[in-house]
Amino acid sequence: MKTRRNLIKNAKLRHSKFSNVIDYYYVKTISYGLYTDIKDYSKVRVRYKNNRRTYTTKETNSKSSFSLQRARQKVFQLAEANRHAHRTRKSKPVFFTLTTRDQIKDYKISNKKIKGFIRRLNKYCGYPIKYLIVPELHGSGAIHYHGIFFNLPFIPVVEFKERIWTHGYVDLQMPKNIRSISAYIAKYITKDFHENTPINTKLYFCSRGLISPTVK
Repeated sequence: MKTRRNLIKNAKLRHSKFSNVIDYYYVKTISYGLYTDIKDYSKVRVRYKNNRRTYTTKETNSKSSFSLQRARQKVFQLAEANRHAHRTRKSKPVFFTLTTRDQIKDYKISNKKIKGFIRRLNKYCGYPIKYLIVPELHGSGAIHYHGIFFNLPFIPVVEFKERIWTHGYVDLQMPKNIRSISAYIAKYITKDFHENTPINTKLYFCSRGLISPTVK
């Protein structure tokens, strides 16, 4: 402990000229649902107000894979943190897959259909549905969607397909093991999708009101 205290002391001296430093740490805990990840760093880490990093040339070249890894981790953690938080006697977590009969390949067009779909779903159910969605680039180039509805009431698949989704194929499943589904959804965040879509395309999106992992 004495050594680490000295390391923090030295780090404070090195960063004394920076006014945007919030904290110094060497252990980070991330709690989500029933799980807690503990990261014990060998060097003192510095947290800044703007929370932005300046990447070196080497890091910039590998930033794509770094972003993918972080996105997969965040999707898994969000799924775990919310898997039982929104269910009621009449609504439960449901795993889903959505595809378009037109095999849409333009992300902007596909995303508009998803937004309209969510509006229709909320109106049909009478309350905001909590969801986590990951787009997938199929081998044909068409965009599919996978994810979890955390508080979906029972809706017949045919009615869901014809009145709510309206754009093509629908698959709804009651997951027996949410943790397996969490990992299953996270794996759909792929390098192929990241590299073949416009810059700043979201690798996943979720509803408001989801419980975020707690970081200390």
